[in-house]
Amino acid sequence: MGQHKANCRHTADPVLAQNSFSSGPRCQPNVITAESESGQTVTLLCRAQSNKPIDTVTWNRSDIADKNVLKYHGQQLLLSYQHPSFKNRVDMQNRQMKDGDVSLILKDVMINDAGTYECRVIQRGINQEELIIELSVCVIRDRQTEESLSSTRYQSKSSVP
Repeated sequence: MGQHKANCRHTADPVLAQNSFSSGPRCQPNVITAESESGQTVTLLCRAQSNKPIDTVTWNRSDIADKNVLKYHGQQLLLSYQHPSFKNRVDMQNRQMKDGDVSLILKDVMINDAGTYECRVIQRGINQEELIIELSVCVIRDRQTEESLSSTRYQSKSSVP
């Protein structure tokens, strides 16, 4: 069989970014943007063909060449391949990969997590499918801090003669 490959670019939000592979790889043109408070959990959705057994799932980030964000093979996570910055912060949403769900959960998001993430899936009968997700991370001040800053600005203005 020939190699099946799809490339999609999304600006991911901390709630989700998704794409599905069906009978052939297809890209959805949706662009999702959002802001995230530091420390949130992000789910990057990726789906493979649900009717084919999944052999390997590899999540990479384009600027990290020698290690993976997460690698799953033979029904287990291969932690020796994982980049240290993702240790104890990533997991698969569904390790049974029910309905082809190979989504990545990234916990305690930091500004350094921004970048281009690639989901690669190898299934029996299909060589490889790939999804590329652009994750943008912004750190937002909490509302209490912003209200406090607004209040301080207002008081400063009102006390000026």
